[in-house]
Amino acid sequence: QAALAEKNEASSRAYASALEILAGQREAQANASLALEHRAEGEADDARARADEAGEAQHRAEEAEQLALQRMHALEASGMQDSHELLHLRKQLRAARNLTQEWRIESSRQEAAYTQAETERLEAQARAEKSAAAATSASEARSIALAKLESSEESSKKAV
Repeated sequence: QAALAEKNEASSRAYASALEILAGQREAQANASLALEHRAEGEADDARARADEAGEAQHRAEEAEQLALQRMHALEASGMQDSHELLHLRKQLRAARNLTQEWRIESSRQEAAYTQAETERLEAQARAEKSAAAATSASEARSIALAKLESSEESSKKAV
């Protein structure tokens, strides 16, 4: 009986030791996943800021385009269709439209980058939560194994 109890104790000790290692690995994975989540969150914030900047620049370019268009219409309404200033305003309007188009493209590109970064952040968050759950599960299994080890030790002492 004592030999069997000692064998059970040794088996429980080996199992508890293996679970101790597993729990440590799962905790390390959870910490790494959490670090990746924080990094992804920072990247998403940066992407959001760049998208906001591009949107603001697009808005300013649209306003400049509108202003040039209004000035052109005002000059045309005053009968100055062939003036040098009107030609200059038409040139400004073309440049403003080009700039507006460039910022629309950049704004769309930055919005797509933000969407991608946000998706990556959510995926990292899900992985971190999954890793934390796995670490908790491993820790609980370790606690149960340690309780069984304690019980095996007591059985061994009684049997001896």
